[in-house]
Amino acid sequence: MEVESTVEGGEEVGTDLVTFELPDDWAVLDQEAMGERVGSEANPMLEEMSERLGVTPEQLAVQMDAVELYAAAPGGAVDGFLTNVNVIEQPLPSGGLPEPEGIRPDLMAFADEVGDITEIEGDLEGLRAEYTVSSGGLEVRGEQLYVEVGDQLVIISVSAARAEDAAEVADLVEQSLGAA
Repeated sequence: MEVESTVEGGEEVGTDLVTFELPDDWAVLDQEAMGERVGSEANPMLEEMSERLGVTPEQLAVQMDAVELYAAAPGGAVDGFLTNVNVIEQPLPSGGLPEPEGIRPDLMAFADEVGDITEIEGDLEGLRAEYTVSSGGLEVRGEQLYVEVGDQLVIISVSAARAEDAAEVADLVEQSLGAA
């Protein structure tokens, strides 16, 4: 069965540190909105996500606190997984942005397989890495972009059931990525 591409058009989204484009029909939540949704006691999404990830709803809520922005593709899950993008900002490690192979160990901490790690250039320079994670019978394909903004490391994760969907969205993010 042929499934349409998840990428069409673009709408600028961002955090206090970065901006980039996503398809204009995606649902976007910033950290404040996420806190309200995740913090809800009767949140079936939180319950289901925590079960899939093998953590308690409280543990997932703590993890979600670190997410500055979360966006999801319309149309529901593809092959059991909802294509999404999330942005995490953290203090830059001493020494700045790691070399390409320097991020492989961090990726291997959660990924089953790490593919190519390449340098990105544009308004912001950084790294882009491909990975695969298997969880609960699902195989998730991802691409992670790492950029240095001031004294912060911004990590933009694109996750999808299909590698081509993750790559298309990551291409759009990379091409439109800039400092806020």
